[in-house]
Amino acid sequence: MGPSTEFLVQSKIVYVVDDDEQVRQSLAFVLRSAGYRPQLFESGTRFLESYGSLEIGCLVLDVRMPGIDGMELFERLVEEGCRWPIVMMTGHGDIPMAVAAIKQGALDFLEKPFNDEQLIRVISKAFDAMATKDAEAERANGAKAKVESLTRREREVLQQLVDGQSNKQMSQNLGVGVRTVEMHRQNMMTRLGVGSLSEAILMAAEAGVVPTARKVARTA
Repeated sequence: MGPSTEFLVQSKIVYVVDDDEQVRQSLAFVLRSAGYRPQLFESGTRFLESYGSLEIGCLVLDVRMPGIDGMELFERLVEEGCRWPIVMMTGHGDIPMAVAAIKQGALDFLEKPFNDEQLIRVISKAFDAMATKDAEAERANGAKAKVESLTRREREVLQQLVDGQSNKQMSQNLGVGVRTVEMHRQNMMTRLGVGSLSEAILMAAEAGVVPTARKVARTA
């Protein structure tokens, strides 16, 4: 299980990776003034050397650096499954690279020169995104556990409800009586802890174990 939402919000660690010491120190001052905990790295190589032992946080990368540049560092972190919010710092000529990074999962980019308010706004957005992702993961894990607790027959009923089948159609498909279908349906909803069909479908969607659930839930 990952860190809790509360931990993610309270950690407020911001990793700044930039080869320019003046830039690093300037960003650190602004971040500390806003209540964040900056940790500074002068290169992508140094950051990667420490990455495995670091607490989760927000990452601010300069696109242009000697050795492992910001884009290569970003791509390596993606390959390793990093889900931290990542913000790219870019000059005007590097905007296409930053846009490409966003398409691959980076949170945002800051075009140099940027002011203190722009920096803090993006970092605040990053921590909000971390909290949201963690809350969504907790809901998904809870929903998946509930759906997986269903019996085989109850899951079949849930899948057929998602597919829009009536009790009579399910009775024919499963080769059981309508009352038996109704019993399985009620047991399924009780086990899921929901009071309506739409809630059951939405839980199946959150669990990600009923592939068609999300589409049906939007139209139910």
